[in-house]
Amino acid sequence: MLILAAATAIDSVLLAFDQDINAKAAMAFPQLYIRGIRGLEYTRTKFWLYMLDGLYQSTVVYFITFCAWALGLAVSWNGKGIDSLADFGTTVSVAAIFTANTYVGINTR
Repeated sequence: MLILAAATAIDSVLLAFDQDINAKAAMAFPQLYIRGIRGLEYTRTKFWLYMLDGLYQSTVVYFITFCAWALGLAVSWNGKGIDSLADFGTTVSVAAIFTANTYVGINTR
């Protein structure tokens, strides 16, 4: 837990030092920014497609996990039941994180 808290804090501190590029640097290398200025990379259509894809992925992750818990027997290694809401939420969270990381890994060039 301490490592996760420290990593989150470090990221927040580093974001405080993030700066926009100044006009001189942007004008010196216009080829780096022309696709963004013209809106060729990220359009409204692409935004809404990503939103629909996220809705689809979250629905699939939830219902596959729900069906696995509803149809299967949720028992731990020592025979005790693990049918609480916290256990179900943990399973959905792990599946969502795995899906998000796999999606980014597949779409990375």
